[in-house]
Amino acid sequence: MKYVKFVALALALVIASAALGSCGGGLNPDATIDRNTAATTAPVVPSTADPLSQVTLETISSYYYSTEPSSYTNPYETAATLPPASTLPPVTVSQPTPVPTTEVTTVGNVKSPAEWTTEEILAYVTYSVNLTKAYTGPLTVDHEQKFTFNIESIYPDIPGVKSIAQNVIDTMLKGDSETLSFNNGTAVNGDGETVPILLPKRQAFSLPAEGVLTASAVQSGDTLVVNLTLMPESGTLTSYPPYNAGAIGYLNADKLDLSRFTIEKFDVFYSGSTIRFVIGQNGYVRSAYYNTPVTIDASGKVSLVSGGFKSSGASEETWNLLW
Repeated sequence: MKYVKFVALALALVIASAALGSCGGGLNPDATIDRNTAATTAPVVPSTADPLSQVTLETISSYYYSTEPSSYTNPYETAATLPPASTLPPVTVSQPTPVPTTEVTTVGNVKSPAEWTTEEILAYVTYSVNLTKAYTGPLTVDHEQKFTFNIESIYPDIPGVKSIAQNVIDTMLKGDSETLSFNNGTAVNGDGETVPILLPKRQAFSLPAEGVLTASAVQSGDTLVVNLTLMPESGTLTSYPPYNAGAIGYLNADKLDLSRFTIEKFDVFYSGSTIRFVIGQNGYVRSAYYNTPVTIDASGKVSLVSGGFKSSGASEETWNLLW
């Protein structure tokens, strides 16, 4: 399940409610959703005076519980492109099977990791992440993902709709855990999506120093632990957040089938995403943790009926690479 699907589901529920309200129907505030059957136990009771009244909570929820078809591929996904070797700190690497060296490599073999500047940390992380993303041998990765999504307000403010929408989304906010088997740098996840090793999915890892609020690197035994906090930034329907896009990814409304309604606004504020990498002595990433907190202001319409909501929440992902 992708976070942007919660956005679409919330919009669909609000817009459908506005449509029903405009033609005399309404939503039952006591309605609930069965996660397994995607059916309402207390469905919408619409008026038959207008075609918009045929939009129901049941049909909306059943559609948005579905996943991408198994043939789905990411059209934005590209092969990892490594930066010029002359710009990278030295690192000992053995292909195709990573073999640990005797010590953690330091930038220029002069400073300890704790003394690295943000630029030096990013140079090493960029190299290590893209080195890992470019690995083509067999690799098993334990992947976990979980979400929070809280609807703060809706408009128009129809009684009962906010609680129904939150209830529907809450039934979907379960953690996903799966083991991915990579070959030639890609694997197919449980949603049928072809994914690369590590984030971001659309491109190689790239993060400039001006996009980092804080950065630290600490040697811990035979690993290097790097923590990054990204600068706050925003994205809209027509623009993307460059720092999150280059390091983790971003919410993209264009990835959904929105034939049922038109999105008018999709403003996303990224309040400070965090990343933690554990990197082995050979330069390969052993684990990665991503936390992306966001607030969303989205609206859409069907015919002449509009609706929207504001929400807060976060997406968390953990990747454990079993070399």
